[in-house]
Amino acid sequence: MSNSSNHRFHLNCFIQGDPTTDIFHVRVSPTWKTQDLIQEIYRVYNSELGFGRELVLKKTRISLYQVDVAPHELAKIETLPENHLMQRIDQLKDYWPDPEKISHRRIQVLISVEGQDSMAKGFRAAPSMSTAAYHPRFKQQQENSNIPIYNGRPYERTSIPIQLFHPAFDFFTTELEKSDELIEDKCAIVEKLMFGSQALYNTETDRWSAIKGLLIGAVGHPIFKDSISRCQSGGVVTFTEPNSARKAYGAVVELNNEIGTGHSDPWVQSAQSYARYWSQLEMTELRRATRCPTFIISIAGPWMCVSGAVYLDRVVIQPLTDYVWLGNHPQQNRHLVRVTRLFMAISRAVSFLKEYYTPLIKPNAHLSVERYRDSPCITSLAGAINFTYIHRLGDPGIIRPIFEAITEDGRPIVVKFAQVYNLEAHKLLASQSLAPQLLSLDIEPAGGGLIMVVMELIGTSLDNYLDPTGPGLEPSARAQICEDVETALDLLHANNLVFGDLRPPNVLVVQGNNGSLRGRLVDFEWCGVEGEARYPAGMNQSKEIGWAPGAVKGSRLFKEHDRHMLDKLFSTSSVEDAET
Repeated sequence: MSNSSNHRFHLNCFIQGDPTTDIFHVRVSPTWKTQDLIQEIYRVYNSELGFGRELVLKKTRISLYQVDVAPHELAKIETLPENHLMQRIDQLKDYWPDPEKISHRRIQVLISVEGQDSMAKGFRAAPSMSTAAYHPRFKQQQENSNIPIYNGRPYERTSIPIQLFHPAFDFFTTELEKSDELIEDKCAIVEKLMFGSQALYNTETDRWSAIKGLLIGAVGHPIFKDSISRCQSGGVVTFTEPNSARKAYGAVVELNNEIGTGHSDPWVQSAQSYARYWSQLEMTELRRATRCPTFIISIAGPWMCVSGAVYLDRVVIQPLTDYVWLGNHPQQNRHLVRVTRLFMAISRAVSFLKEYYTPLIKPNAHLSVERYRDSPCITSLAGAINFTYIHRLGDPGIIRPIFEAITEDGRPIVVKFAQVYNLEAHKLLASQSLAPQLLSLDIEPAGGGLIMVVMELIGTSLDNYLDPTGPGLEPSARAQICEDVETALDLLHANNLVFGDLRPPNVLVVQGNNGSLRGRLVDFEWCGVEGEARYPAGMNQSKEIGWAPGAVKGSRLFKEHDRHMLDKLFSTSSVEDAET
């Protein structure tokens, strides 16, 4: 930035989509360029305001617009004035030649945080859905483009469970697992659909003509063609309201005549269709205001898969079922019941989405930008503690839903979603200041088969201290941390518990009251009763970790495993290896 401090003045700024109370100001110089102002906005917003949110420089791109509006007018701004876009090479005096005329009661800079919009622009410019779904083009898109689809192909394109982003997907799974009585009419039409699906057809058009009416009856919602530029899927379920130009997509349907016919997988085709439907310019307002939850129905001959989709700063698609056989058999009544229940779940889940979207697509509905689209939709603990997510914690290359957040009263916390968690073991150590203090009193279901655990945010991972670029540890500090971890393990072992995952990332280094460094254990997902609990099937068995003998996928946990890992963790050679 310029070193000039002459004639400094203040600009009131507002990020589109923030609460209208969160206006902030930055102190600037007339000779600064717009790019300098952008850097100062990042600094002030992240370090001085305490809003509990963060602009991540590497993940977000912001654009600035010169405005002159009162705070009460902010909610009325739906489209940004492109002719007022501030160019990064311009100086601020080009926009405010006379700073003394600036009103401190009005907003001068409106900020747009890009991410999702740039993704949508990319999809609008991309090849057609059918071309993009063709395997060589899809492979290129996933590996070398700016618009990959996070559908798990390859593994690096995997996202955290979509159930954390909207309750409709968990609602679907819950409905699927119900054992209530089947609806007679639904059972009859599903049976007809199954007979129709297992028939053989010459072409995809013939198959679609034969089963479309039956599929509509089974789904319980109209399915229409919605041909847009560069995209024509099998059909969509849309929601509309009278006298409103808005619409929402409840489901996208894609169909191939048989497995292996056509040039691509219908699951990939439907993902491409979803991305293009929601990337349309006319969908911008609703896309910015929601995570765009939609169900995807992919059909290949007599096989069908149901998936869920959300549009964050990336498109995420995840299967909610396997490919299900849509064929009948006279001695397989249970299968007919299963498929009928599947379509009942689809019908009810799409209705769930209709209830969600209806108030948002009414003609007079005001839509606010969803600033936290990349964070889970769960923002309270047992209804008693409300919090706001700041960012995801840990290595971005590791798919773990762990977030830093802040409570309404300003406490920094960690919100963790896990498949299993030994809350009682965590409580046991926390009572002796050997683990972070918990805000969670009980296990709280969070959707997608996950549970939510909330705890205080303290300390730094031991990993950071042992990293070659980290601060390192004095011998006395290392000895104290080792003693604390050993005390924690002794307490667990005395209660017949094994920690199981004693590695540097799961040891926290915190500063004690006297300034000394102390050790804490964190992450109790593997912790369990000795000889009963087992290592997870998905454990990383890399030789670099150096697990204890006998500690392998699916094997039982034993106390000697903890002792082996403790010796390895704090051995002189381990520390020397980390420092070299």
